[in-house]
Amino acid sequence: MFAEKNCHFFLLLLAGSTLVMANPVPGSCKLPNCRRPGTSIPGSLEASKIPQMVVLTFEDGVNSEQFNHLTEIFGETYKNPNGCPMKYTFFPTDIDNEYNVSSLLAGMGYELASHSLTHKVPPSAWSNMTADEFKQEMVGMKTKLTTHSNAQVTGARIPFLELGGDVPYQVFQENGFVWDSSMIAGSLTYQNDAPVWPFTLDEPVSKKYCAFGKCPKGSYPGLWEFPLNRLYNDKGEACSLVDRCELPDNSGDLLKFIRKNFYDQYYNKNRAPFGMYLHIFWLRWPYIYDSVKAFLGEVAKLDDVYVVTVSQALDWVRNPTPLSQISTLPSWNCKQ
Repeated sequence: MFAEKNCHFFLLLLAGSTLVMANPVPGSCKLPNCRRPGTSIPGSLEASKIPQMVVLTFEDGVNSEQFNHLTEIFGETYKNPNGCPMKYTFFPTDIDNEYNVSSLLAGMGYELASHSLTHKVPPSAWSNMTADEFKQEMVGMKTKLTTHSNAQVTGARIPFLELGGDVPYQVFQENGFVWDSSMIAGSLTYQNDAPVWPFTLDEPVSKKYCAFGKCPKGSYPGLWEFPLNRLYNDKGEACSLVDRCELPDNSGDLLKFIRKNFYDQYYNKNRAPFGMYLHIFWLRWPYIYDSVKAFLGEVAKLDDVYVVTVSQALDWVRNPTPLSQISTLPSWNCKQ
């Protein structure tokens, strides 16, 4: 009887400690290392006082043909208000990546993040992987980019945005990843809601902020999530990646789609980072490429818009900095 009582007491203690881990003490989640999901501006700053960040990402491997085609948006063509070139984040896979090209991108200051070795199909394979399988794919790609492209890889995006419950986040946290960008946020139809700011996974995330797939139920302190806020077309239909949207097939109307989402949902609301998430091959179509160039050229004329990498955006979230003091944020500076 004594042993049974003690066993019950131990189980109660264990359950209590687990509850504490999953539900941090109120007030204990504070920047720079912890942030709860939500739409409030970090640091309680006014929207008009902060930079509107634009985060442009490209998925899948990069090669010399693509690089040569995209030179107009690389290098010194488009600059941020502080005079530094705009920077983007690339998510290469091993199967179609030329490492001399990704090395060149890393050397130019663009960010490389893991998107797996094989980009295995069907998509459902990613939601059912074991930890060893997922580690081989995502950590394997991180290692290749580090070794062959001399890149500092701190982030990842799961192929097809197919979450696999807790497995991916256990692997990320155990293998030196700082951030993930695989969770979709926002309603399936337009509701005029403000977009979600990046947050940490210190506590289990609700379906409101992880709206698709097998969401993690565990706690991963300090691991950041850079959510893919849904975009909306004129019909109010949602999509997470720009090239998954039902879009017009001409540059004029496509640019209107991008502008409407940017100004109505972000710039004139809470200024959460505006994400343009693309597969790199999508830019082969001239009207799409022209629309992206036109948008970058347009925001380059605004003195409160910065096009930055995922890691640069997260650095701002950790250290909320008014526009008037943006020069004090080292990761946003460059050698002039």
